[in-house]
Amino acid sequence: MNSLPPRKRTVWIWLIAIWFSIGAVFTLVSFFAVRSGAVPLSESQRAYFDSLGVVEHGASILIAGSNLLASAFLIVLRKEAVYLFCCAFCVNALLTAWHLATKGVAAMLGGGLVGIVFSLGLLGAVCVYTWKLWQRQVLR
Repeated sequence: MNSLPPRKRTVWIWLIAIWFSIGAVFTLVSFFAVRSGAVPLSESQRAYFDSLGVVEHGASILIAGSNLLASAFLIVLRKEAVYLFCCAFCVNALLTAWHLATKGVAAMLGGGLVGIVFSLGLLGAVCVYTWKLWQRQVLR
């Protein structure tokens, strides 16, 4: 008889899903609110936002979408959460490298560096955690 381990949603699963869902929704709503002009920006904010290209905008939408979908898959205990969180991590890391290459280190030091390191670290930890859940067959 092949007995599978029990599948249970831990507090960590709920916290991760809630955190990344709220973050993804906030990112998507903010992006489209700024793009539509519904949110007024200062001149410096507008200049920065306008300096971002299709790569940055597309990657940001892809990261948010992956995190939102990964959170949904995590709640229903599906292994696809692992792939989507890892996708978001890789795209985030590539976007950071792209931003460094095109905007320079000075653009990263303007207060965003701590946030970037924190988000990459947190997303990396979530990738490891969901992979371990998959290995323990909590995610199927």
